[in-house]
Amino acid sequence: MFKKKGGCTDEEILEAFREGAPKKMARGLACLDRDCRPQITAWLARRGIDEGQAGQIYEEAVTDAIVNLCRLGKTLTTNLCGYVFSIARNKWRNEMKHRGKAPEALPETLEEEQPEEQIPPEIIGLCRDLLEEQCRNILDDADDGLSMQEIADKYGYSDARTAKQTKYRCWQKFVGCVKEKLLKEW
Repeated sequence: MFKKKGGCTDEEILEAFREGAPKKMARGLACLDRDCRPQITAWLARRGIDEGQAGQIYEEAVTDAIVNLCRLGKTLTTNLCGYVFSIARNKWRNEMKHRGKAPEALPETLEEEQPEEQIPPEIIGLCRDLLEEQCRNILDDADDGLSMQEIADKYGYSDARTAKQTKYRCWQKFVGCVKEKLLKEW
């Protein structure tokens, strides 16, 4: 998803903010900006957000992430750029709702798959039907907006992380099937 260009690990960035030393915090912000800002602001721009507002949403997302992880003690369960992206994506959703526009279906990460409208519906249906029933149900529940904790509770997983990993494996099976069927069509 995000390629680190060297210099700072997620833990080093978070530690800099936990310590509160201005020089370390500035370096941490510079690393975050270098590694995360271009992809996140480009993602927002592709969805109709102008450059200035995309930068503002990104900065608010970074601030929220730092507060959540350093001040409120939340645990980072993904990479830091992914976490900032998820916050920025939610802020974008809220902005679209505020504007009275319905946001499109959103990917879980910045790695965008081929849009469904370009994939023949019969391939989507076939691949969906080829999934195990539990995989189909988990993907349907996630599409319906159930949280990972709700999915974990519903299917008896130990925690939200396990549910997320299972959902990811199911999604990968589905995407693999779609890609295989598309290649056969060519």
